[in-house]
Amino acid sequence: MLAKTLWSVLAGCIVTGLGISSVNAAVLQISATGLVLRTSIGSTDEPGDEQAGLLTNTQGSYFAPVVFPTTGERVCSFAVVYRDNDALNITAKLMKKTFTIGTPTAFDPAVTMAQVSSVGGNQNTRRAVSTTITQPLIDTVRAFYYVELDVPDGANIEVLGMQINVQPTCT
Repeated sequence: MLAKTLWSVLAGCIVTGLGISSVNAAVLQISATGLVLRTSIGSTDEPGDEQAGLLTNTQGSYFAPVVFPTTGERVCSFAVVYRDNDALNITAKLMKKTFTIGTPTAFDPAVTMAQVSSVGGNQNTRRAVSTTITQPLIDTVRAFYYVELDVPDGANIEVLGMQINVQPTCT
């Protein structure tokens, strides 16, 4: 029943054009309002505010899981959508954490698949995008994926979210 419901939702998105341009391509969207602040002991980082669908008044490192639906597709681009009102820049990353059962690979560092940074001093909505993707092939059996957003102390930045373009092949 759950699979049938999920397929109905996906089919509805394809028919109505809600974020999916064809059956074989998708843009995964991660709203900044869903990011979670992670701090170390003694940190003074405070969670940001939600204002009109934006993450504002924030500093620190934020994370969210990325759930890719299919093994074997490719990440073709990664982007962050934001407004950067000062000279300080945010950095957004798409991360891949691989593992092999029966080995200590869980302690190996995660791979930065893609990274983008804001350009400060412009109050208009902006989009920083990269098509340079390390290890673009998605493996939902032997890897976990997540996004990371780093906001420097004192930054006057508003973040809408991140977008990941996934396709069978990148053109």
